[in-house]
Amino acid sequence: EKGRAAALKLHAQLKAAGYAVKVVNLGLSDKGDLADYLRLWTPKDLYALPDITQTELVVAVPRTLTAAELQAVEVPPLRYLIDDLMVPGCYLLAGAPKSRKSFAALHMAIAVASGGVVFSRFETTQSGVLYLDLEMSQNSVHRRISAMLQQERKAWPANLHFGFNDDWPYRGVEASTQLEAWLDAHDDVRLVIIDVLAQWREQVDPRTPVYTADYDALKHIQRVANRRQITIMVVHHTNKAKMSKGDNPFDRISGSTGIQGAVDAMWLLTRNPEDQYATILQMTDRNIADIDRLDLGWDDYLGAHTVDPKLRMLQSSSAERQAIYAVLQERGQSMTPSDIANALGKSDAQIKKLLPRLAQDKLIEKVGYGRYKATYIDNGYSGYSSYSGNSGYSGYSVDQELPNSVGESYQELPRVTESNHRVTGGFSALESAKSSKSNQSDRFYIAISQLLSDGNAYESTYILSQVARRPEWDDVKAVLNAMIDDEVVLWTDDLTKLYIPRPN
Repeated sequence: EKGRAAALKLHAQLKAAGYAVKVVNLGLSDKGDLADYLRLWTPKDLYALPDITQTELVVAVPRTLTAAELQAVEVPPLRYLIDDLMVPGCYLLAGAPKSRKSFAALHMAIAVASGGVVFSRFETTQSGVLYLDLEMSQNSVHRRISAMLQQERKAWPANLHFGFNDDWPYRGVEASTQLEAWLDAHDDVRLVIIDVLAQWREQVDPRTPVYTADYDALKHIQRVANRRQITIMVVHHTNKAKMSKGDNPFDRISGSTGIQGAVDAMWLLTRNPEDQYATILQMTDRNIADIDRLDLGWDDYLGAHTVDPKLRMLQSSSAERQAIYAVLQERGQSMTPSDIANALGKSDAQIKKLLPRLAQDKLIEKVGYGRYKATYIDNGYSGYSSYSGNSGYSGYSVDQELPNSVGESYQELPRVTESNHRVTGGFSALESAKSSKSNQSDRFYIAISQLLSDGNAYESTYILSQVARRPEWDDVKAVLNAMIDDEVVLWTDDLTKLYIPRPN
């Protein structure tokens, strides 16, 4: 069969070069060659043999569709595995060493398997998950999951499967075949994570062009994902190339452009060298165009990345975008780009160019045709509004309920006096309470908000036990008191429990 395939390939190459070619069957045994034939027959007999390219070596004509036939095809809508971020296909998650890309992949695996939330914002469709960790040991993965799920008081998801290097020894096409056999036995699995590509791809023949080798390393995986309508995410490294302004950031992905061409989407995780907690996730996707960047913060307590609060997004925005938000917030109603342009003394074109990023960051939202309004500044995680009702208890401190052993070292935050002060004032008040550990107060603000976002009321001692370890109680109390002052968190009528009010 290999000889026939080689003959067909050579026939096509010579014919394309303009030669008259035919392929003949010598009628010999498997090891027979032209010399054996000529010992038995003459060259004239050889030339008289029939051309078998139209009989024995017939190639099936590839199927095609007309545009009219394609129009009649019912294309199903995209099924999001992670809202706004991930659909079926082959994804590449790349990052430099120590960029926490494996943490991000594991975080997504846990969220999808448990039906949780990715980056504290994006809902998932609960599904089975296979995580192939081909670099770390079973004990290392156990420790990471323990850190991520320390707040959970339930069993770890039974539909999250792990495979390790010793159990998955095959590489390349053989590995893909092994993967398909496993998927056949686990039809509930909609997400597969391969960590990392270097441990999955087979050894490359040095004679193979680099682009071809890189493309082939991922194309078979991409075909498996699309044929089965599942998501396969492959973790990969970046190179050390220095990028200039205007360069394509995805060119930092290690390898040739063959890797980029073989996948459906690329995610590039980059840590801020000036802030150990700040990370940028850049995305490009053939199927999703809504989001191309997320500003993430690393949370030591959660052991995962979270989307930065909206206020931080706004503060990091350009002066022009901040001005647009300020106008929309001040008016308190929807406005057209022309209305905004008139208020700011800018052109319509300038405003229209800046609005999409504000909408992408969920700082504004589109309402009706061509109209926008500002969203409330909240923590960007639990989805609750920055409710501004007056409870009548804004001066009541959490320390009045805490045991002395918990509150003895607490130093009061400056109080916010306006009874209807919004959550933005809370962030301002928190600035004075921040410890030397970057982002700590924001992280406690987020953790408290997530705990209370279910609408139930809890005693403050319970909130402390769920949000922090004992040495951090003082910092949490400072944050919680600021949230009480700003009426983001309210006391129940009997002053025994705390809750987040629902918007009217």
